[in-house]
Amino acid sequence: MGLILLPIYKVIVEEKYGIYKLGVLILGLCLISTIGPTSGSFDGFIYTTIPVTNQIIGYFEAIIYVVLFCLFIRIPYKYNKKWIQFLYLIFIVCVSALLISAYLNAVG
Repeated sequence: MGLILLPIYKVIVEEKYGIYKLGVLILGLCLISTIGPTSGSFDGFIYTTIPVTNQIIGYFEAIIYVVLFCLFIRIPYKYNKKWIQFLYLIFIVCVSALLISAYLNAVG
């Protein structure tokens, strides 16, 4: 994700409403430009037989994830404190350890 967002780094961090642009971009790519006709996507409305109300319920989850992701990115730039960076480092180490343990558990 970081490599994909690197070309628009200055737009996200330095512009006034850059984080909102990032959120709209992620929602647009997730909901409109999907690879297949998944539930809740633009193609899903056309090509699946899932009721529209069930597909719209998924939008709330997507919006919550995008808002949390944007906040997670914005906080270190807004509050440039060492303890926030330390908490982020601990979080990254914990997530990495969980991913490695899940992989090792799946391999056997």
